[in-house]
Amino acid sequence: MQQDRSRRRQGSPGAPSLALPLVLAILASFIAGCAPRPLVPFGERFDTPSTVRLKVLVEDGAVTVTEGPAGAVLVSGEHPLDVHDYAGSVAAGEARIELKRRRSFEARIGQRGAHMEVQVPAGSTVDIEGSNGAVRVTGAFEVSRVKASNGPVEVDGARGALTADTSNGGVTVADHNGALVARSNNGPIQVTNQRGGAVQLITSNGAVRFEGAIEAGSDNTLETSNGPIEVVVTGTPAFTLDATTSNGGVTSRFALLEGTKSDSKLTGRVGDGQARLTLRTSNGPIEVR
Repeated sequence: MQQDRSRRRQGSPGAPSLALPLVLAILASFIAGCAPRPLVPFGERFDTPSTVRLKVLVEDGAVTVTEGPAGAVLVSGEHPLDVHDYAGSVAAGEARIELKRRRSFEARIGQRGAHMEVQVPAGSTVDIEGSNGAVRVTGAFEVSRVKASNGPVEVDGARGALTADTSNGGVTVADHNGALVARSNNGPIQVTNQRGGAVQLITSNGAVRFEGAIEAGSDNTLETSNGPIEVVVTGTPAFTLDATTSNGGVTSRFALLEGTKSDSKLTGRVGDGQARLTLRTSNGPIEVR
């Protein structure tokens, strides 16, 4: 009797196992999902008013927005087969363009490499969110928000209050007119020819470089936890400086009134001091010129 119970616990040597076919099926699905997929082109034209409010969402891909002909929104791009779904619509002056990754197991492990280009009339407003790819906007647009979860952000020629965010990559803003907030969790921030509003440039790991006007009455902050800060002031300088680093020097080519100076800290007033300029880094030099 004891031997019979022992045989039943051990099972029959010839009984088929369900585990092996299941493992092989999962492995086959994984290999199929990782295999190279052909790129599927897509494109569409929407007739619109002279300008539009553009909202773009791209998952696991790059997106570029540029100026296009008046009265039209033009969309083009490519995505891996059976990985993304494209959708576009225009209603009541608002254009919504989306390239979403499918939620299936095969799509989740499939290749990346999607990209999309959208052309809209100059003067349109733009709002973009992307993931795992570069986001670029070039043109005379009112850009309210550009966000990337894993990739660089570039904005050139925009106007109006702008927020540019990425969680892993650099942020580059050129020739912008308006208030600016640029943030990165891991990458440098570079701003050139900035004017027309306050700036907040914050990164946790990378250099911060600013070239532009310090607007009267504005409150400006440049901050990094690991990297140098360089500020090149254009126009008539008039600001109150508060610059601190925990590991590096602080220099300014401007004469500071009512200021204090040490190896790691520099404060004082330039001109009438109508604006505030706060600079912080924990590991790098600071230069103001």
